[in-house]
Amino acid sequence: MLQRPLNRAEEATPDADERSSRGGWWEYGLLGVLVVVGVLLRWWRLGEVLPWMDEAWILDVVAERDYAWIATNFNLNDACIPLSLYAEFVNDTFGLNEFWLRAPAALGGTTLALVVAWLSIRYLRPAPALLLGGLVSVSPYLVYLSREARPHAITPTLLVSAAALSAHELHTENPSR
Repeated sequence: MLQRPLNRAEEATPDADERSSRGGWWEYGLLGVLVVVGVLLRWWRLGEVLPWMDEAWILDVVAERDYAWIATNFNLNDACIPLSLYAEFVNDTFGLNEFWLRAPAALGGTTLALVVAWLSIRYLRPAPALLLGGLVSVSPYLVYLSREARPHAITPTLLVSAAALSAHELHTENPSR
């Protein structure tokens, strides 16, 4: 009996039965542990770190400027407009401190670790999933970027998400165009 041909997404993505039959549950378990460790490293004592020199720009902008100026101007210190607006809002609402200053970057880094782990489990075999997800979760440089009051940790999250959505769209039989 003839079977219908598989589309590219079905060829590239192993289904749940194939994943369970090939084993690798310890790799996925270890990946889960590495993701938890990576998340803890990003959030551990986040509010106790003093602002560094390149993070002081946001304190200057919040102290001296209003919402309209922040939204329409670039600062000499290369201010990030969305983070500056966020800091102004937090300062006006309940006060800005070191934790709230770094929370968006830590949230972006946490999201990156979770998204990469989910994508690697979904699309890769156990050993490469462990390698990719584990490296992204506990990478010292990515953890460092997640603890800085700068937008650097949010950028890889958006890039990985956009690449994954683009790959999904390319491998879908009926693209949503």
